[in-house]
Amino acid sequence: MSILVATDFSPCSRAAVRLASAVARQRSTSLVVLHAVAEPPIDLTAIPVGLTAWENDLVAAAESMITNDAREARELGIEVETRVILGSPVETIRAAMTGDRPELVVMGTHGRKGAARLFLGSVAEAIVRKSGCPVLVTAEGGSDLARWSGQETLRLAVAVDGSAASR
Repeated sequence: MSILVATDFSPCSRAAVRLASAVARQRSTSLVVLHAVAEPPIDLTAIPVGLTAWENDLVAAAESMITNDAREARELGIEVETRVILGSPVETIRAAMTGDRPELVVMGTHGRKGAARLFLGSVAEAIVRKSGCPVLVTAEGGSDLARWSGQETLRLAVAVDGSAASR
């Protein structure tokens, strides 16, 4: 089993990678760091030649950034696999969850509200709503890594509503 951490390289995602690394180290499990390069929301057939080069540049930049995230985890002695996939973040994360069957998914949330959330959506919310495994969502600076790494007592609040999911 492994822990899947999805990243968009934002500060909240970097916090999620650090948190996932702490949990993976504590549990002696491997880590899969995943980034989805979202396809542009345009008609690709109407674009002149050169889009493939643009996509390749995005993928190459993402691979460079994800390598840095993985290096930090590997320095903690964690086995890390990195993946950069061209596609919808929600669908890419769901596919990885289905294929890998991780014991835990960790991801950051930007915490957008109002119109920003309406127009930008929430990848974290979409994953949590349809997940078949536990999903740990964190905000930038929202995690006390000393607790998650076992250096301090960890306390969790769990909300239940009597449904099968909450059991």
